Amino acid sequence: MRKVFNILSSSKLGISLFLLIAAASILGTLIPQGASSGFYISKYGETWGKLILKLNLDDAYHSWWYICLLVIFMINLITCSIKWFPKSWKLFKRNPCDLSIEKLPNKVEEKLNLESNKLSNLEDFIKDLGFVLCKKQNQEVLFCKDKNRFSYLLVYVVHFAVILVIVGGLIGAVWGFRGSMAILEGETSNMVMPFKKRSPIFLNFYIKLKKFLIERYKDGTPKAYISKVEVIDGKKKFDTVIKVNSPLRYKGISFYQANYQEVPEFEIEVFFKDKRELYTINWLTPLIINNRFSLTLKQVGRMKGLLYATVTLIDTKTGKEYDGVIIQGFPHFVVPVENGVLRIMLLGVKDIKYISVFEVTKDPGVWLVFAGFIVIILGLMGIYFFEPKTIWIGLKEKKIVGGAIAKRSKDNIKEELLVIMERIKNLR
Repeated sequence: MRKVFNILSSSKLGISLFLLIAAASILGTLIPQGASSGFYISKYGETWGKLILKLNLDDAYHSWWYICLLVIFMINLITCSIKWFPKSWKLFKRNPCDLSIEKLPNKVEEKLNLESNKLSNLEDFIKDLGFVLCKKQNQEVLFCKDKNRFSYLLVYVVHFAVILVIVGGLIGAVWGFRGSMAILEGETSNMVMPFKKRSPIFLNFYIKLKKFLIERYKDGTPKAYISKVEVIDGKKKFDTVIKVNSPLRYKGISFYQANYQEVPEFEIEVFFKDKRELYTINWLTPLIINNRFSLTLKQVGRMKGLLYATVTLIDTKTGKEYDGVIIQGFPHFVVPVENGVLRIMLLGVKDIKYISVFEVTKDPGVWLVFAGFIVIILGLMGIYFFEPKTIWIGLKEKKIVGGAIAKRSKDNIKEELLVIMERIKNLR
């Protein structure tokens, strides 16, 4: 058990895990995440594309191996903290006044030519320099200045903050999701299609797209995509706007404006049984004609200035299926029906609706990640700017004895000690 603990608390293991996590994060940044399988095959070739998919590099931050790396790294931090905390706690609780003058670290001695009646003035001067009297006995006086001892424990604050970040990332990886939601103007939806799962996620509230707008610059290039939506949560309803860099956040779920699609509505004219009727059709839903025929748009385009569409007509009575083309202004598509015919003519575009596409994300651990990074920054600043250091000044037999210790800057603390001793020695 002890051997396992030593392996898990190894600093070499921690550094190796950190480098592996960093490398995986770089790959997750360089390789587009959440795309279809075909995208990786076409972009990186069959060999590399299949390797990316097999290693889950297309969704690196949610892959099993990335989660395992984070868990092992968290265990390493915890065991390292358990292993080294007693030593740091001992340094934190150490009383600097327990030392004798003879055992001062980095000890320096200087002769002190000072009359005995001025000794009390010297002691007051040392106190004015920020030193505290430790002990005074047998013609020996010891002062100390102890600074930033709390910094011995800041490394564990940083460890705790890193664990917060990891826990937040794990919560997001397990209970969060990323997907897309597409809504047609006037329609309502609560269905999110995850990027890496086939099964949809159904939210416990609805989003209704009331209007989609495109703001343009004077030259006609798009300036902003704006979705005016209504959030419907039971009896609670409210309007809001979603646009690029201004997402909707509700119940821990964020909706980002990602894309849009145009959905033109075409007006067609149908002749059947000596009757002429006008209909509106789009490529999203089939059109039911005369409660008998189902007409579906397949492809729309322009040829020599004329609008055309490929269509499929199904006679639900006979089960027959007809494929053809309708052309603007021409009754080109003619289907024989019983004793007559059915003619369809494309008149033109009646209206254009839009589908707004949102990227939907849920990351319940994001606040732990943010809090962890803030604490990491504060902890590292504390470690850097508040170095633990102690300086001792002793008076003994017309001598001034100094000692000093610092966690990092050993040369600087010794220079500081010599400057203080010089000031005391030159006191008149």
